Parts: sequence; C-alpha cells; structure tokens
Amino acid sequence: MLRHAFGWETEAVALESAVDRALAEGLRTRDLGGSADTAQATKAVLAQI
Repeated sequence: MLRHAFGWETEAVALESAVDRALAEGLRTRDLGGSADTAQATKAVLAQI
C-alpha cells in the first residue's frame, strides 16, 4: 500500500526489509505455524526498523 497507493518507495522497502529480518529471526504468527500474536509480531517488526 505504501508503494502503490502513496508512492512511498523508500518507506515500503524499509517495512518489507524489517518484516524479512523479523521472519529470519524466527518470528512466526499462527497463520505461518507459529505462536506470535499481532502485538508480538508488531513489536518484532518495529524492532527491525
């Protein structure tokens, strides 16, 4: 949405990279077979920014 709706390429890349790093560190929400809830996932991604 950041990229396509607002044209915020830099911000989109930063957020995507943060999600990738959180996943690389083991973050998994329930839909991905883990146990992290929304608050935990949000904190993990924010910690990567």
